[in-house]
Amino acid sequence: MVCPRCQAVCCLNKHAYYNDEDFIYIHALGLTPHDYEQRDDTEPCQFLSQEGCRLERTVRPSGCNWYFCDALYESMEKAGKAYDEFDDALRKLAELWMEMIDEFKRVTEHT
Repeated sequence: MVCPRCQAVCCLNKHAYYNDEDFIYIHALGLTPHDYEQRDDTEPCQFLSQEGCRLERTVRPSGCNWYFCDALYESMEKAGKAYDEFDDALRKLAELWMEMIDEFKRVTEHT
């Protein structure tokens, strides 16, 4: 694992917040957004533990789910075929994410 050995934590509290698209996604799935503690944005993320993120991936802000630091990206590339499959799945997920947002905007423009 790359993240537990990292010396420069990139999971900062400023990334722990949802954007508008995240709220669309969370509510479309009938999930509940997580609560926040008041913390300085430059501190490590309030959801970061020794084992990684405490939030289930489905309710993490998109900035967390879509971010890969250089060390993690390089580690993933070494997986060969498994990385290629992951990359294809991630690309498809991104396309579906954008379709969801576009559909939400289309539907709400008329209400």
